[in-house]
Amino acid sequence: PRLAGIVSQLPHFAATLILHEGATTPLSSIMPLTPLPMLPVCMIVGPEGGLTEAEVSQMTTAGGKAVSLGPRVLRTETAALVA
Repeated sequence: PRLAGIVSQLPHFAATLILHEGATTPLSSIMPLTPLPMLPVCMIVGPEGGLTEAEVSQMTTAGGKAVSLGPRVLRTETAALVA
């Protein structure tokens, strides 16, 4: 139920980034080097234990992009700050 509510809101954002340990695209590779106009961005940080593949799939189907912060798996509160 909560995920459905989140997914329904994703079209309202210019971009949705899903922090996921299984992602192969580094977050740093998609961040622009020059400032862009302020646009709404949604960043999804999963719970301790991570997001399931089904959850990530549902969000990417709705337009989200799974990204990685690097080789280490961070705690939820740390991942949000690092991103």
